[in-house]
Amino acid sequence: MTTSPSAEYQPTFGDWALFSLLALGLLGLWSGAVLFALSGGATWFLGGGDSGLAFVLAGGNFWLGLALLPSLLLNARKVIGRTVSDLPLPVFSLLPTLGRVALLWAFALFGGWVLSQMDSPLVWGLSLPLFSALAVGMPVFALLLLGWRGLPLPPLRRSWRVFGASLILSPALSFGLELVAMAILFLAWLGYASLQPGLSGQLESLAQTAQPILLGDVTEVGLLERQALGLLLSPGALAAVFALLAVFTPLIEEAVKVLALALYGRRITSPADGFTLGLVCGAAFAFAESLWFASLEPQDWLASAFLRGLVALPHLFNSGALGWALVSARLQAKPALFWLTYLGVVFIHGVWNALSLWSALGGLSPFVEGVPAWAQNPLPALLLQVFLFLLLAAGLARFNRFVLRRGV
Repeated sequence: MTTSPSAEYQPTFGDWALFSLLALGLLGLWSGAVLFALSGGATWFLGGGDSGLAFVLAGGNFWLGLALLPSLLLNARKVIGRTVSDLPLPVFSLLPTLGRVALLWAFALFGGWVLSQMDSPLVWGLSLPLFSALAVGMPVFALLLLGWRGLPLPPLRRSWRVFGASLILSPALSFGLELVAMAILFLAWLGYASLQPGLSGQLESLAQTAQPILLGDVTEVGLLERQALGLLLSPGALAAVFALLAVFTPLIEEAVKVLALALYGRRITSPADGFTLGLVCGAAFAFAESLWFASLEPQDWLASAFLRGLVALPHLFNSGALGWALVSARLQAKPALFWLTYLGVVFIHGVWNALSLWSALGGLSPFVEGVPAWAQNPLPALLLQVFLFLLLAAGLARFNRFVLRRGV
């Protein structure tokens, strides 16, 4: 005789929707892993030079899918009516745990660097993604522990559900909306360039150079790159790139990073839970973004993995602050609190991205002409970015104490 599940564990529409989202996300990531692996294998078999990147991207997609499994399995138990214990998150002893995390991070960086020097696409594809996941995941975990210190933590299942939903929703929505913003800015720049005789002539030259390359003649690829870079460094194009990175990207990403909290709506009744779960949202976004970026540069893996791990800090700080403001504004009926916090984290994100663009332009100046004079020296941008990093680290600790003093 079969028995129906108790009412306590009857799945809701939201449970089914989240389960479907996680299942489709896992299918998409692992399908992408298979396609990238097949592409890399075909290129490797034919003697091409890009197989290593395809193999590493395949591995990155696999590990992102693996990070979805806890969320998917916990939610699967709920949707089939099985008892799901609302277990608390495990309590970590902070300093010993941070010490072990630091050792594992150092091991991952060293091991990944050794593998990246082998110049073997097959070795990269089979092993480098694991080291990438550890190298970017350990700083994210350490920052999460620092942000959570001393606070009442949400249940294990809720934390994993928010993490999984953020891992799928936030990067996908950000990427799609940023593509739209990029297309709008590109069309606006094309309209501007068509009215400038110098720029319109450069566009015609670029189109003429690209025609034989599109037909398979790669002899002029170097010329095409130089022409494209010259156009990119023109004032109008730089303004569009700055607008994309320092304005539109922060507006989009900071809005979608905490979208997973909407799955719980009024069930999150504490600003402290808003803060801790906001940190989870930021951690998921930072892990996905950093793992993909680290997978794009297997030959410069060490610098990319090291820096991408550190870049998690702005994501966690901003999402934690916005999660706290989201719940606080609803409980206090003060929507202005949320919008002011949102504009504040957008400003932080925009300044960070503007400094990154400045330092990238400074790195190009020894090799190309046309870099604006103000951007030719990257040192001020790097120093300001280090200062902002330290400021955010102190801000995360201070926000933690602020939430702790205010209580639940």
